[in-house]
Amino acid sequence: MLKLLPCFFLVLSAACAQTPPAGEMPPQAVILTKIQEGSLQNKMMGVGTFTPYNDVTLKAEIPGCVEKSYVKEGQSVKEGQKLFSLRAHESLAKIKKAEAAVKLSHNSLERRKKLKEKEFISMQDVEKAEAELQTAEADLILAKEDFNKTQICAPFSGVLSMKKVSKGAYVSPNQDLIRIQDVDPIHLVFQLPQKDIALMAVGDPVVAKTDAYPDKTFPGTIEAIDPSVNETNRSVSVYATFSNPHYLLIPGLYAHLYPAASPSLKKTPVIPEQALVVQESGPHVYKKVKDKAILTKITLGLRTADQAEVVSGLQVGDEIVLEGQEKLFNGSPIVGSYNVHH
Repeated sequence: MLKLLPCFFLVLSAACAQTPPAGEMPPQAVILTKIQEGSLQNKMMGVGTFTPYNDVTLKAEIPGCVEKSYVKEGQSVKEGQKLFSLRAHESLAKIKKAEAAVKLSHNSLERRKKLKEKEFISMQDVEKAEAELQTAEADLILAKEDFNKTQICAPFSGVLSMKKVSKGAYVSPNQDLIRIQDVDPIHLVFQLPQKDIALMAVGDPVVAKTDAYPDKTFPGTIEAIDPSVNETNRSVSVYATFSNPHYLLIPGLYAHLYPAASPSLKKTPVIPEQALVVQESGPHVYKKVKDKAILTKITLGLRTADQAEVVSGLQVGDEIVLEGQEKLFNGSPIVGSYNVHH
């Protein structure tokens, strides 16, 4: 069972197999259009939303009092830069205690090794000292890790949002401290109709325009295309990446996405999608030759929701049937009026 597609006319091969003689058919009234020259290279591909490359809300891992705040809202920070310090006197004391235990265990092990060389103690005593040293070293690692939790640093370079806490505030585990977003580069996420999937590939150059900067365009690149189609709207999610060194593009900003124009692009015939006749062998149109409609196979290039570029099979100035294809056979006599609005 064939499925009807929007703006397409399906022609059954069985119906076309036997074309009645032209002389036995009355002329069919159709709407014609003349093929114009153009390019779909600058047709909009979609509308998307800018999203940060990385986006994290930092939380407290341990309870404590905020001793210092090193940053301001909206500030750019580097990876590893310190943002907050919690009171760490207890953690520092634990580190000193653990360091002393490591030193004591190390010295004890060295003494036992010398005693073992003189056969004053057994190997078991040496192994016990080694185990004590390993335990002390592990305690030191844990003490340093506890101290690190009092020092909240940026996990990546980015821009800070509003602080959730201030100096002197007491925080609990998992309490929000501040949000950091990586916006250089920045993502643009948009939905691409499934019929246009073949026209785009990872690495393709694109251009974004936004109402916030009407006189600017932003070059980018297609970074990823979702491998599955959304069953609700029959589209795929596409991720484009844009350099954003001056932070002009901010998360949540809407933008229109276009293919990057090619300087060497030659203009090609452009036809309405409505004129297409789809068969198993590919797209066709009914081309007007004298007073007959000749079914003509064509090769398509870029396509939008309402237009398609013709790579081969037609030329600028050719006349094709825009409406009335369902009444035609190859070679049908026609009488047509023209669509002056196309």
